[in-house]
Amino acid sequence: MANDSEFIAQLDPQAQTDEAVSLFDLEVADDKLVKMLVNELDQDISFWNQKPWLLKETDEQNIKYYLGDQLDRNQFLPHQAPYIDNRLFTSTRAILAYVTGQLAKPSVLPSKTDDKYQRVARQLEEILYQHAKDHDVNEQLKLAVKNLLVRKRGYLKLRFDEYYGPFGDICTENIDPSDVVISRDAPFGQDPDRIYFRQKCNVEKLIAKFPDKEKQILEFFRIVRGTQAQMSRIITYWECWFSYWDKTKKQGTSWFLPNADWLLGKMPNPNWIYLPDPQAERIVNMTFEPIKALIALNYVNTGRSYIDETCLVDQALPLQDILNKRGRQIVENADYANPRVMMDKRVMSETDAKKFVNKHPKTIAMVDTTQTGNDIQKASLVIPGQALPDFVLSDKFDARNEIDVMMGTPNVFRGEQPTGRRNPTLGQDLLIKNQAGALQDDLVRVVDNAMSQYYTYLLQMMKTYLPDDYWLMTKGSKGEYTKIVLSSEELDTNVRISIQTDSTLPLDKQSLRATALQLAQIPGRIDDLSLFEMLGIPDPEKLAERVQRYNLDRLTYMESIEQKLWNAEAESDITLLIAGRQPEDRDNYSKDYLNYWNAFRTTNRFMKLPAQIQQELDSFLQQVANKAALSEGLQDSMLGPAGMLQHPPAPKAPDVRVFGQLDSDRAAQLLGMPPTSASRPAEAQSGAQGGSNPRIKNPTQFTQGP
Repeated sequence: MANDSEFIAQLDPQAQTDEAVSLFDLEVADDKLVKMLVNELDQDISFWNQKPWLLKETDEQNIKYYLGDQLDRNQFLPHQAPYIDNRLFTSTRAILAYVTGQLAKPSVLPSKTDDKYQRVARQLEEILYQHAKDHDVNEQLKLAVKNLLVRKRGYLKLRFDEYYGPFGDICTENIDPSDVVISRDAPFGQDPDRIYFRQKCNVEKLIAKFPDKEKQILEFFRIVRGTQAQMSRIITYWECWFSYWDKTKKQGTSWFLPNADWLLGKMPNPNWIYLPDPQAERIVNMTFEPIKALIALNYVNTGRSYIDETCLVDQALPLQDILNKRGRQIVENADYANPRVMMDKRVMSETDAKKFVNKHPKTIAMVDTTQTGNDIQKASLVIPGQALPDFVLSDKFDARNEIDVMMGTPNVFRGEQPTGRRNPTLGQDLLIKNQAGALQDDLVRVVDNAMSQYYTYLLQMMKTYLPDDYWLMTKGSKGEYTKIVLSSEELDTNVRISIQTDSTLPLDKQSLRATALQLAQIPGRIDDLSLFEMLGIPDPEKLAERVQRYNLDRLTYMESIEQKLWNAEAESDITLLIAGRQPEDRDNYSKDYLNYWNAFRTTNRFMKLPAQIQQELDSFLQQVANKAALSEGLQDSMLGPAGMLQHPPAPKAPDVRVFGQLDSDRAAQLLGMPPTSASRPAEAQSGAQGGSNPRIKNPTQFTQGP
């Protein structure tokens, strides 16, 4: 490996020959441009595959270790155990659960303090966050962080997909690091001069992307159009985003086939709004220069290169090998821990010896002791098993603990009980968890920086691709839906985006609930809604409203609950009758039940029903009315003056008016039913023919609606 001075010289852009880079220009002829692209691509790949990065070797080795393929079974003897204790997987899994526990929430700082700018900033926060949720950005981020821990680099890419949704949308995808090639002279944390993306698609999609190159594509790959097998052939091509200087910094995008040495297409950076005046461009766009829309994550970096020189899995690999070896030694020793038996072959055969050492209690080995002087002990010898030295087991756990320290994942961080401690208090448990989580603070900041860059790039691409008046439906934490409309004219192009502190970390529900219960014990320190939210109770708004209503007027509250129950019963009966089914008979019907029916018969829903169904509903209601009247009469007459039960008298039709009718009985009053045809006036009979419903004369009777 080169010394430090040589290493720095390799990474110094001034030490590189910049002739090829300076020639990168959209005005360059296609054949010359593609040759430069292919040449630089080959050199960039070779550069990153040397020490200390060894990206190709890292991908092959570290992925195998992460997936548990850590042993070469061909090197094992038959009696050896292929023991694996994959601590790399468990530690990586714990880290991902912590640093990507939640989707990061953006914080937008407006350029001015006016109410208009603050309102737009709040709208931007909601739009950006909802857009990220809709596109599962946190899952893509989790994959990128996993690649960072295992493969030294992790990437997120934003792209505009014109076929996504009705008008196209901005999509986010985790890019396989092996499909990304960065220019070898790219400095740490800055925009690389070149970013290559390896792309794959079938011939049909390739022609759809580059229709003007259809003839060349078909001729080069010797494909007959219309042949499904040939059109579905997978083609690999490259996409390159490059920067160049023409008075100002400019960027271009190109697509090419390296084997064919010809361009598929080229264009200026599509993620930028171009204007004749460069100064005006910086004002109208959300960023100060065109973006390549690649978000790179760095964690274990010395600051001398764009890609990390090592990663956590790299550092833990030797310890993982030791852990597997010590575990294998313990397992193998356990097979020989039992005493071993030596048999005299002159005394018994091998078959009888196998029976003798068999552990089954009913096994009997017959031995002729005449040759041993009637002494069975001389025929065999028991050799005690050898105990494994204590340092082997100790060394195994030392290797395991060292991996945990290397990865920053002690047992408490993984949700395990602390060693040597029983029944810790809540405060002690929280303190230990916070201390363990502090080991991942650096990685948390990496995630926050990446998401801050992501939201900035997303906003720039929204400005470039989406309609002038962009709207989005959002759902708040309380379950409410809000439609946000954002006009491009109102958009503040000088906003600054950051990430809300600890918004990516998983919620500590245990500590949150404990805090809520402690506050609830102090009068006036927490309201019901906040308490229920902190306890994680579903639909806390409804519960808080119920508590408030119950405390204000308990009797009215209980009556309202009963009313809702009867309303549900009435609606169920109505639905069954409309569907042609008969509801179950009930012992009694409350006023709430009847009021709901009254209100239902005044609605358009009832009026639009066929005449036959209306009549069936009326008939059912008449039966209910009769039963309700009978029940009421019985209740009034069952008890005498002394409170003694009496024989119920025959029910009589009381003289009571009902809505919409001149003459009615008590049953019609209770339910709002029209009287029988015998008691109704001739005018009413003639008007009711054809199934029409009589007009409601007294709608004030209806106190409850469906």
